[in-house]
Amino acid sequence: MFEVFVAIFAALGLIALLWTAYGAMLMPVGRVETLELRLIASGDGTDVEQMIRGLCWLKRAGLLRGKVVILDRGLTPKGRADVEYLCSKCFVGVKIVRPPSC
Repeated sequence: MFEVFVAIFAALGLIALLWTAYGAMLMPVGRVETLELRLIASGDGTDVEQMIRGLCWLKRAGLLRGKVVILDRGLTPKGRADVEYLCSKCFVGVKIVRPPSC
């Protein structure tokens, strides 16, 4: 029975190692500034909250390098404050910009 647990944990460890190696291969090479992620936010910002939390998780895991730009397409004052708070927990230098009207 002990051997079964060891085999399972060894297999899980191998899968985790392969997953990490695969993620490292997909990372952009070169300057960090070459990648820019743009999120569109509007209303109270709940539509981008999960995306920001996911990007924070990727950043903490070392799987995200680059800039994050949030396009303000009609955020309410509360929504903008919420988005700024979420970004301040994880990102340095996030830009929240209002695109010019077309």
